[in-house]
Amino acid sequence: MRRKRDIFLRLVEIVLLVPAFGFLVPPVASEEGHVYHLFPGLAFAVVFFIASQLVAVLRDRSCWWAAILKALLFVSFGWVLFQRVTM
Repeated sequence: MRRKRDIFLRLVEIVLLVPAFGFLVPPVASEEGHVYHLFPGLAFAVVFFIASQLVAVLRDRSCWWAAILKALLFVSFGWVLFQRVTM
């Protein structure tokens, strides 16, 4: 029974990562000079990523400090990506 639970939680973790990275990619403006805002896309991405990391911690595949570090790196990556696209 534990194996089925682990498989289900791993699947949930992966399903949460897909929209996290999907929301992270900022849309490209079709008009010259129009810039999309960083929020709410990055906020949704961070919520999905943190939920995925929470599932990983619950599965005992990650520890809290590593999950927090990954979340900070994810936010940093999102910020750099947004800055790069809007230049």
